[in-house]
Amino acid sequence: VQGIPYATPPLGDLRFRRTVPIYYNEYKTISATQFSNICLQYGNANENEDCLYLNIYTSTLNPSANMPVMIWLYGGGFTTGAGSNYDGQQLAIRDVVVVTLNYRLGVFGFMCTDRPDAPGNAGLWDQAMAMNWTQQYITHFGGNPNDIVMFGQSCGSMSISAHILSNVSQGIQVGKNLTSRQVDGLIAKRLASFVGCNIHTDYVQCLRQISGKELILAQNKTLLWNIGIEKTIQLVSDIYPFSVCYGDEFLPQSPVQLLKQRNFRPDLQVLMGHEIMDGAIFTPIFNYVIPTGSQYVPSVPFAYINKHIAYSNLRTLFANTPYPKVLAQKYTQTFSNWYNISQTNDLRATVVQSISDYRYTCSTVLFGQLLNKYSNFAVNVHQYYLQYANSQSPCYNSTWCYGATHYDDLPLVFGQPYYQSNYTDTDRYMSALVMNIWTQFAKTGFIGNTFLYCSGSKRQSMAAIHTTN
Repeated sequence: VQGIPYATPPLGDLRFRRTVPIYYNEYKTISATQFSNICLQYGNANENEDCLYLNIYTSTLNPSANMPVMIWLYGGGFTTGAGSNYDGQQLAIRDVVVVTLNYRLGVFGFMCTDRPDAPGNAGLWDQAMAMNWTQQYITHFGGNPNDIVMFGQSCGSMSISAHILSNVSQGIQVGKNLTSRQVDGLIAKRLASFVGCNIHTDYVQCLRQISGKELILAQNKTLLWNIGIEKTIQLVSDIYPFSVCYGDEFLPQSPVQLLKQRNFRPDLQVLMGHEIMDGAIFTPIFNYVIPTGSQYVPSVPFAYINKHIAYSNLRTLFANTPYPKVLAQKYTQTFSNWYNISQTNDLRATVVQSISDYRYTCSTVLFGQLLNKYSNFAVNVHQYYLQYANSQSPCYNSTWCYGATHYDDLPLVFGQPYYQSNYTDTDRYMSALVMNIWTQFAKTGFIGNTFLYCSGSKRQSMAAIHTTN
């Protein structure tokens, strides 16, 4: 079932505002046979601000089937993506109902301002509205409205972390890491200046009068402006100025403060994780920051690098952190002071691993630990890291990128090896394993002995997903 509207189109004065429910005309039939337009983003033709639609994958329309429901939130840096990019059929044949959806992106969904009529997090409100719609209507598609799991990747997982901590949302089960920023309006005002709006007056109302296409172009200028400000490791973590923020009704305080206040459900079952070489996919960005950035691209098999180069590069990348020298030394101290050809691959992998740790691994592990630490109840947090790089991965057959990188989980989660011929038998084996783990978790909240619980004091509780073939 494709293209079901779940909210009132956020057009005109509703731009930037909290999502408004949709009220169906009981005498009007909705055609749900093709995907809707995707939300406005750069470089796509079938985009429109009227984009708040969802899609449902199910094996039966029998209301008594009572199957668990899995709601997917896509990644894409809060600026790109669409629910229609993900085919839930392979998951649905495992006796679950899969829901994919569009939510507002970039300036339309994650522009945080200092104005009450556009505080930010509109995309999170969209997601919450889709959850409410699913709870209300999913019975008609064989789903259980009281057994809903959200799962996502990259910024989709980051969104789920926000839902875990928000009083607005309920029924969250799957998450990843959360980083956010306080509402200050700086990015919004910069964007407003790019389109000629006076930032000293009601610039939000002015932005509502600007065409969507023009705002997308201004959004791209803002992204480049943000990169120009912070040519450091912040380039990797803050290259997306349109993101989750706190200080509004959705997230009234910082994530850490909300965790300390135990502002989350006591019966949470959480599955969260990362790829072992998560940062490798971002290495082309290094060329903006350091002159030798191309040395860390997985497809470059031979590149001159020694401990001194790696140390210097890391100091540059971490220049905006409190302890750049200490961090650089930490990741390079095990290597000798003299260039050795046998160390080249290890050094390159070490630099990329530092980015993985900084951007994903540490925050993911910490979030799971804090959920346990500040819970008064038994919050069950399972953590994993994906080692297996499928045959279409940038790290496949790399001389030094020794495992999965960012996005490598997606083909496995959605069963792409089963309907695309360019994958291998091992890819199909691993995809079946991952899909079975995810759907088993959706059905029971547990995954048998596959993973250990994440303890606040035992980091070794993290388990690996890899092939033994």
